[in-house]
Amino acid sequence: MHAPTVAAADTLRRRLATNYPNTEIERVETGHGLPQIKPGEYVAGARVATNIGSYYPIRDHTNEGFDTDPYGELTREMLGDEDTRVVTQVVFRPAKASWTSGSRLRSDSIDDIANSLRQGTSVGWLNPRTRPPSAADKRAAKTLEHERDKLAYHTTIRVLAISPSKRDALARTRGVANIFETQYNGISKQGLEATPVWHRDDDGTVARLREFVEAMATRQYTPQQTVLTVDELAGVAHLPEGDIPTPNLDQKTTEDSDRVSGTETQYNFADTTQRGGGSAATDGGHDRV
Repeated sequence: MHAPTVAAADTLRRRLATNYPNTEIERVETGHGLPQIKPGEYVAGARVATNIGSYYPIRDHTNEGFDTDPYGELTREMLGDEDTRVVTQVVFRPAKASWTSGSRLRSDSIDDIANSLRQGTSVGWLNPRTRPPSAADKRAAKTLEHERDKLAYHTTIRVLAISPSKRDALARTRGVANIFETQYNGISKQGLEATPVWHRDDDGTVARLREFVEAMATRQYTPQQTVLTVDELAGVAHLPEGDIPTPNLDQKTTEDSDRVSGTETQYNFADTTQRGGGSAATDGGHDRV
């Protein structure tokens, strides 16, 4: 976990110590923020976002619930041979309290959409008619209205796979992305969908992939329409339960977390400067990717 400021890091540590009393909290002061990409290795990535806008809810642990922790499937798909490394990243920041009231880019409020669901749906081209609202429409409208006063976060989700094998990098990225796409579908048909980013022959795609990796390494938030409530975000970004059915998952069990340092330093990236003025690790891989 990474907090953008010292004050935010302090708050994060206190909350973790309170809510997870048997979790040890340590500062990470050395090492790399991401697995190092070596020359000759292949990189594949994906951006994950909601598929029908920001208002409709994805599945969470309070409304529809999960049969098992989604991280069981997610971590199992991430594990593999030692040469292939997979990373998932969730970056989020608070949305305005008025996030359900519409904006310059979205004129409809959450109440407008809920009301339209109760009015039925227009169907047919040559002989249009209004189909009465279904039970699913009414339930979705009620769920939307429950979202109105909830706190929410603008959220960016990324997946990255690094491997000597192009086939393995692509397969692992698709596999993890598929878990996001299948585990969080809600009753309103809202869910998450992945947009792939990987190596191709054209220079434009290589540049986009480089930008994707740099954004991930620097933990950048990318503006988009994905807005998740606290409950929805908890399903996407949480500490996995100790009994998730993933073999070889390295977890540490401790009994005391009340002695946590009150100081915090942010991770310092290597000073090697790349084209465009950004910083990158010294072994940033082929073409600085």
